Amino acid sequence: MRGRYRLVSPEQAAFIAEGYKKWTLEQLTEEFNKRFNDNKTVKQIRGFTRNHSVKSGRTGCFEKGHKPHNTGLKGWQPGGRAQSNQFKKGHLPVNHRPVGSERICSKDGYVMVKVAEPRTWRMKHIIEWEKHHGPVPKGHCLWFKDNDRTNWHIDNLMLVTRAQKAVINKLGMGTVPAEAKQAAVLLADLTMKRSQILREQAA
Repeated sequence: MRGRYRLVSPEQAAFIAEGYKKWTLEQLTEEFNKRFNDNKTVKQIRGFTRNHSVKSGRTGCFEKGHKPHNTGLKGWQPGGRAQSNQFKKGHLPVNHRPVGSERICSKDGYVMVKVAEPRTWRMKHIIEWEKHHGPVPKGHCLWFKDNDRTNWHIDNLMLVTRAQKAVINKLGMGTVPAEAKQAAVLLADLTMKRSQILREQAA
């Protein structure tokens, strides 16, 4: 410690210096007031330790040889009934759906089929197309003739290129009836061909 003591006696200063090594500031303040029949506050004791460079000697790290309180325990275990209510290995949640289950995708309205665990789903209309024609070629997509995305039957599916579909949508023909679908594709092809010719002429 350093400096002169204005608020405490040398005996009290020594008590603080020794007590700070084993107590927290709150405990030290309480013990100090009991010992000297005083009413010092935690703020005053803290101020004294800072002003006179009183150190606790604590680093905040475990000392060499320290034994943690949970030595020998494997993982944390809750008390009460929580442990009995935990999922066991192989346990299936109540909302589990087996492979083959179907649902309607809330985002885009397609029929989805669960094809593998734990959560692998595929669009049913694509599965149906693959049964009859194999994988959808790269750069292509399937168009529902009646515009009903839940009607996945093969006779309602039409294969178009993504470029054709983009032009069809741009022309505002994305939801034309089934009988006009082929005409929409032809118009998309003509539109793309015209754009190509204009680009070549401008080059």
